[in-house]
Amino acid sequence: THHHVTKMSAARTDRTHPLEFIALNLGAVTVLAFMDASPNVIAVILVFRMISTHINHANLPLTSGIFGWVFTTPEFHRVHHSLEYAESNCNYGCTIILWDRIFGTFAKNEHITEVGNGTGKSLSLWKQLALPFHSSEGIKKL
Repeated sequence: THHHVTKMSAARTDRTHPLEFIALNLGAVTVLAFMDASPNVIAVILVFRMISTHINHANLPLTSGIFGWVFTTPEFHRVHHSLEYAESNCNYGCTIILWDRIFGTFAKNEHITEVGNGTGKSLSLWKQLALPFHSSEGIKKL
C-alpha cells in the first residue's frame, strides 16, 4: 500500500496498510525490549525513526553527505520507491542504510523520475486495503 503513492510527501509517510503499520512499529519495540533497552532509549529511537522517515518521504532535494553512509536519506529512499521494479528492489532500511551497504542491497540513482508500484496508477482505498490478498503478479498489474 505504501508503495502505491505516486508522489513522495511527508504527509504520505504513514500511508500504509494497518497490518504493516503494526508490524513495523511493534517489531522495533519488541526487539529493543528483548535487548533490555530502557523506556527512555526506546522513546529516543522511535522519535529519531519517526523524524527520519518523514524527512525521507518529504520529496526534498537533500543530498546525503557523510550522514548517508549510515542513515537512510531522501536521496536513497526515493530509489526504493521507484516505479521501476528492479530499482525499487533495494535500499530497504527505513532509517539505517548501513545494512543495505553491507549486504549488497544498496543502490544510488539521482534520476528517479517516477515513483509508485504496479502500473503507477493511483488506487482507491479499498483496492489498497486488498493488496495483501493479491499475488505478486496481480499487484504488478494494478
